[in-house]
Amino acid sequence: MRSAQHMHEKMKRRQAMEEQVQRERGVQQMQNEMRRMQAMEQRMHQQRLIELEEQCRRNGIRCVNNRDAAVEREENDLLSQRAEQF
Repeated sequence: MRSAQHMHEKMKRRQAMEEQVQRERGVQQMQNEMRRMQAMEQRMHQQRLIELEEQCRRNGIRCVNNRDAAVEREENDLLSQRAEQF
């Protein structure tokens, strides 16, 4: 009888250990998933920053081109006015 009780206790301990291992695996999987999600979000954030920086650069170029075109129009207008005077 004592042997049966001993076996029963041993099985309970083993089952408790297996359950603990399963819980730890579950926690590890959740942590891995969280790290994966954070890495993915960080990559998306970095990509968005790159896109915004590129958009800002293009807008700056467009602004300079527009200023150049405006100056050229003013110069053409002045030349036209001078030509009309002569």
